[in-house]
Amino acid sequence: AVWCLTNSQDSIFFPLVGFLPVERRLFMIVWLSSFPRSGNTFLRTLLTGAFKQPTYSIYNDRDIGGDPELASLTGHQTLEHPVSSPEFTLENFRSSENPLFLKTHEIDRSYVDINDKVIYLLRDGRDATLSFQKYLKNFADNDLSFTQLLMGFEFPGGSWSDHVRNWSPTEYENTLLIKFEYLIVDPEAALRKISNFLSTSISAVEVPAFSTLNEVNPQFFNSGKTGAFWDSLSHEEILLFNIRAYEQLLKFDYPIRFSDNAEPLQPSLLAGLQLETEAQCTYLKDKLHTQSDRFKKSTDIATAENTAKVKVLEGEIASLKNNLKSERQRIAQMSGSLSWRLTKPMRLLKTLIRNDNH
Repeated sequence: AVWCLTNSQDSIFFPLVGFLPVERRLFMIVWLSSFPRSGNTFLRTLLTGAFKQPTYSIYNDRDIGGDPELASLTGHQTLEHPVSSPEFTLENFRSSENPLFLKTHEIDRSYVDINDKVIYLLRDGRDATLSFQKYLKNFADNDLSFTQLLMGFEFPGGSWSDHVRNWSPTEYENTLLIKFEYLIVDPEAALRKISNFLSTSISAVEVPAFSTLNEVNPQFFNSGKTGAFWDSLSHEEILLFNIRAYEQLLKFDYPIRFSDNAEPLQPSLLAGLQLETEAQCTYLKDKLHTQSDRFKKSTDIATAENTAKVKVLEGEIASLKNNLKSERQRIAQMSGSLSWRLTKPMRLLKTLIRNDNH
């Protein structure tokens, strides 16, 4: 679908179709925050086409950067220092006159400045977590279970519900909430909403079909379907997710039930179950940490003991080397003496006799 919003270069106002005129502003950083597998790469593709600006990731996304076609689609550019570097900084970008679109999956808003803007991309957590599990298994050789991910045991950013709770996209004026389900169905409308939020205009944009993007890179553009978890997860897995994330599911109008056609579960029941589940979750996390600490201590002790043994062996080897060197020097001195030369025939005769006996 091709669509266009007009603008006037002679005015400080940029009229948008369907919106009141908005004043153009200087831009700084526009964070693209989401839990993994919530459509962030698809959003970057739309934004770079609509605003003709590059997009970045605080992780530098080598998998995207390593695919020239995908990097071109998403407008991907690399930061000089990613977030993993001690030299990571964003101050240079905060003086830009253009929107700097910056992807993040971080668990909270700690990097967000008061003058930044945030686009929070929200996807049904059951779909996002299931897709993340498949991604880790197929592309990261990490066979984590759905339950491990929904509990937030393994992912540094916590669970889906942790991520949504910490970013609280409806509680900050500088944050725009975009639901993945809305973005997939009507990307043009979503872009208009983003344009109004950023107070800037959009060029004519051709929105690529998700199937086309899937052909380019199925790793990032899987199916684009919603509600796939109903047929992929067990009732127990769905129930456990509903219990742990019922507040976020309820707040953002995601269905809370066992199956696609079942009756909704009562929030009061889920609230009680959540307390029990969180208690179990805390207990399991503490147990895992305790076991991890014990294992680390035992490993440290074993390492220290092995290090001491290695040092003893190294000392013995050094002593043997010195003894061998001394013996070689003694033999060299003896071989040059008169007695050594005179007794040489006797030594040869002894060697011959010994060989005959064997």
